[in-house]
Amino acid sequence: MTNHRGPMPSDNPRRRNKKADLGLSTIEVKAPTLPKSLKGEARAEWKRIVPELERVGLLAKVDRALLIRYCSAWATWHRINEELEKDETPLLVDGRNGSMIRNPLFLLKAQAQREVDESARLLGMTPTGRLRSGVKHVRPSGEKVTQAERDAGIPSIDERRRAMMQS
Repeated sequence: MTNHRGPMPSDNPRRRNKKADLGLSTIEVKAPTLPKSLKGEARAEWKRIVPELERVGLLAKVDRALLIRYCSAWATWHRINEELEKDETPLLVDGRNGSMIRNPLFLLKAQAQREVDESARLLGMTPTGRLRSGVKHVRPSGEKVTQAERDAGIPSIDERRRAMMQS
């Protein structure tokens, strides 16, 4: 599990890394090709996330293997989750010695969840990852803050970022 420690990147140019930009530290934002090996839910997830990641500039061709890993893990998690949601899926099953043990599907689901989480974090698909990448979060046009959000005092992601930058 990756731990992203340290302060958020600064918007202030004086505080940015002062290493000279020789044009070698850039990479073209371009979606990798969809692999033929991805089927079903993995393929659907690829088609759902790749255009959005490319649009915000968080994706390059070199990310293909990581995207395949993420989409495959997502498909596995989704399949196991559907199996567990069936009414006849027991929480406990008989173990070797006749004792009851947790259904192994729960362990498989947790493992797939860890893989999904780690891949998503590496791809910048988490709220923190997007903030670190400088992605601005905006509400869809015409959508306003709800009264419930105002009453609850829930700050927007950009408000949180501003607060972090001031401290």
